Amino acid sequence: MQQDTPDSPIPDRDHPRPERRGFLAAAGWTALALALAPAAALAGTRSDRAALRPGVRPATLPAARPIPGRRSSEKSLDLVNVQTGEKAKAVYWANGRYLDSGLRGIDWALRDHRNDEVTHMAPDLMDLLHDLKARLGIQAPFHVISAYRSPATNARLFFEGHGVAWNSLHVQGKAIDIRLPSVSLRNVYRAARGMERGGVGYYPRSDFVHLDVGDVRYW
Repeated sequence: MQQDTPDSPIPDRDHPRPERRGFLAAAGWTALALALAPAAALAGTRSDRAALRPGVRPATLPAARPIPGRRSSEKSLDLVNVQTGEKAKAVYWANGRYLDSGLRGIDWALRDHRNDEVTHMAPDLMDLLHDLKARLGIQAPFHVISAYRSPATNARLFFEGHGVAWNSLHVQGKAIDIRLPSVSLRNVYRAARGMERGGVGYYPRSDFVHLDVGDVRYW
């Protein structure tokens, strides 16, 4: 399965760029993404995504992933979305199960900030962040540069030359770009690599580390 390597070399903000004249109208991005994107890029998306609201999640959540060598009655995340300024602090797992209420809050905080579209972020990605926090021994919140990107947003950024992958795992809710102001970016990268739980990308110029729960690979 093809994965996005590398992905998002920019801090994933909207920077004005000249449009390719006559190439695509703004209203056509969603149709283009759905028509051209490979199946892998849209895996996990839903036909009713446009109506998805914070508060709606699948009826059945996946089984909790145990933390090797550690017992814990709950897992929580503390996040700051640098694009919106919003903060989210949620217990998303307790007593052996994922908590719908906690995951809903995280989904909303990690939405596509350009159009407020929400997806169900992968619980494995939340576990990765939780375990990374424990590995680094910190309590400070993660600063999130980019998490979910809707198919329309990803297509637009791709064709505007922002360096995003066409089949990005951000579209599937399986990737996140983060930094920790209290920890050097290189140390965050090294700690994430040592976990061997997915893809890890190092972007010092843009000041973030990319994490995903795809195949194990580094760049």
